[in-house]
Amino acid sequence: VYLVKRPARFIRDYFVKASLDSEYRNGLFSLDLNFQGSGAFEGSIETKIIDPGHPEKPVYMATQPIGADSLHFETIIDQVNSWNAEMPALYNLLIVQRNKKGQVQEVLQQSIGFRKVEIKQGLFLVNGVAIKIRGVNRHEHDKLTGKVITQESMLRDILIMKANNINAVRNSHYPNEEAWYKLCDQYGIYIVDEANIDCDGMAF
Repeated sequence: VYLVKRPARFIRDYFVKASLDSEYRNGLFSLDLNFQGSGAFEGSIETKIIDPGHPEKPVYMATQPIGADSLHFETIIDQVNSWNAEMPALYNLLIVQRNKKGQVQEVLQQSIGFRKVEIKQGLFLVNGVAIKIRGVNRHEHDKLTGKVITQESMLRDILIMKANNINAVRNSHYPNEEAWYKLCDQYGIYIVDEANIDCDGMAF
């Protein structure tokens, strides 16, 4: 259990799209923010995209005033490092909320990977390259601790998958612990996620 103090007018949700252009070279980035709360429409949102290899120079930075219940950021980033299971290149997205005095109220961080997924002529393509999926099902279960899953246990699962040329996992049948998705992003695992709407999940 933990408590989080947030601004009176806070970011309720955000949606990031990080795709590639038709040549699979340049990154297509967009960010949609939605606000909620009783606070005044004031202050600003600063957005940064940082390449971990060159943290001193953001590849993108923009600021907009908070003047409505939603904001939209969009840009093209030249020559991005694309993400796939073999080379899981990630960028750090920082969303900084400031008050009208310019003081930082909240910082949200999200790792993003630029990739483009398509089906063409019967082939599954990631960034224009045909991919063969070698996947497994995974339940959140540990042989010693049952349903109590640690990050070390998750990482062990991923390393076993990688050692056996497995590049995809189906989360059966429920949203997993948040750390699982971050580790799959970091180490390069394609995910088929699920909402538990089959009969056994809806019956209880």
